[in-house]
Amino acid sequence: MAKRHLTAAFVANAKPAPGAAQTDHFDAAVPGFGLRVGKQRKSWFVITRVLREGTWKQVRVTLGNNVELSLADARKAARKALEQAQQGKDPSGTRK
Repeated sequence: MAKRHLTAAFVANAKPAPGAAQTDHFDAAVPGFGLRVGKQRKSWFVITRVLREGTWKQVRVTLGNNVELSLADARKAARKALEQAQQGKDPSGTRK
């Protein structure tokens, strides 16, 4: 999926691709951060790698939906999750 600079206007008007149940849009500003757009809701997520049982695994961490978190707050949460992963901590508990 292509990266784009996510904006509040884009988030407000985003819809899933025709024929798709959901579509992911990745942000150009924060690596691994994106918006999943479904027919019913829009959720913020970050994809990172974490060390689990001695093996690096790619994980998707849901940060919240666009009603709970603004774009700016979601970017902050994504940066925090990425920072935790770099420190060897599992950011799965990032969502409140």
